[in-house]
Amino acid sequence: MFQRTKQKLTLINTDDSSSFWVNGGGVLRNLKDLKDALVQMGEDTFKYHVNAEKNDFAAWVKEILKDEVLAGRILKSKTAKAAAKAIETRLKRYGIE
Repeated sequence: MFQRTKQKLTLINTDDSSSFWVNGGGVLRNLKDLKDALVQMGEDTFKYHVNAEKNDFAAWVKEILKDEVLAGRILKSKTAKAAAKAIETRLKRYGIE
């Protein structure tokens, strides 16, 4: 039997063209920015980006930041706090506490 090792992931920092522009202000360039924004985000802003038709955060994480595992976890999150917690846990794989 062999033991699978967890490989450290590389944090992607976006340029202006692929940054996430939060409704009402704020520009996010990486997962840490997203986590920090979600911690402070109001319910109206969260619901603008996450509703029955879409989840802008999960889409950005999957398509731009290339983390499909985390995108799936964000997709399942029903609140900004839950999404922030999922990102916080995942950031450990990036070597960010």
